[in-house]
This record gives sequence, C-alpha cells and structure tokens, in this order.
Amino acid sequence: MKPVDQTKFGDPDGNCFAACLASLLECPIEDVPKFQSKPKIYWMDVYDNWLGQFGLGVFSTTTDPFLHAEWHMELIAGGNGPRGIPHTVLWKRGKMIHDPHPSRAGLIGEPTEYYIIVVRNVASAFSLMSWRMTEQREQDKRIAELEDSLNVIDKDRESYYAPVIAEKDRRIAELEHEAEVVVKEKEA
Repeated sequence: MKPVDQTKFGDPDGNCFAACLASLLECPIEDVPKFQSKPKIYWMDVYDNWLGQFGLGVFSTTTDPFLHAEWHMELIAGGNGPRGIPHTVLWKRGKMIHDPHPSRAGLIGEPTEYYIIVVRNVASAFSLMSWRMTEQREQDKRIAELEDSLNVIDKDRESYYAPVIAEKDRRIAELEHEAEVVVKEKEA
C-alpha cells in the first residue's frame, strides 16, 4: 500500500474513495475512475467493473470483517467525515492507517461501511502483481543508476579537489615555515 491523497474535495466532487483505491492498488489517482457523484449503487458497480480488469472486485459490509481475524488486510472504511459529508479512509486492524484528505482528520466516530477488495480472477490479479513487481524492479534499477551517477560525481569531485587541497596544504606548510623563520630571526 502506497498512500495517495485525494485531489478533489467536497460533495459531490471529492475523490477520497478513488484515492483509497489508488493507495491499495499503488497506482496514480488519475488512473482510477471517479463516480461518487452518481447514486451509490451505480458507482459501486462501476468500480467493481473497473477492478474486474485486474481480476479484482469490491464488496461492502457494515462490519469490519477482519477486526477479530487471525490475519489482517487493508480495506476502505467509510463514514461521517469531519467536514459534514461522507468520507472514506484506509483501515486495518480496527484503526485508520491513511486519510487521503490533507487534514488527516479521519472519520467522526466508527466507520459505518467497509469496502473490501477481493480477488475474482487469480490469473488477472497475478498479472497485476507481476506488472507491479516489474515496475518495482525498474524503479530499483533507476535508483541504482542514480546512486552510481552520484558516486561518479563524488569521485570526480574528489579527484578535482584533491590537487587543490594538496596545494592549499603545501602553501599552509610553507607559510608556517616562513612564520617560524621570522620568529627565530626576531628572537635572535
């Protein structure tokens, strides 16, 4: 899960649910459709169909299905938001783990609904995970290349400054020697 913040606010334009889905799927919020302005039955079907391309689906319940379970997973929790309109956040083990709104204020009281992302088609879901792993490997490779470039820059910097520092040290030693000679001459 990579936290994604919502980019639109208020009712009916807010995209907190889309931000929660983007967080769970680790994708840009722009890739997630936003349909909350339609009746709930409509947008839940749209999200369910959209998730179908990844072998996933969504269903909702009014109780936290993982609160007392042996294993836990992230899910989307909905309820009353502090701004007087419905709001959704990411939830795990009976606690909020991410509020996509910049205020991070969460929900007022306990969630009234939970949205669980489920696997419907293992092959499609595996394809999504495989794509994510490939993307992560490419990202790791880019980071390693950048680190290598920084190491080269550091080595170039060291090789550039080494003669300058050596010259400075030589000049300081020379001046200290001259100062010693002058002090000895004055003492004599």
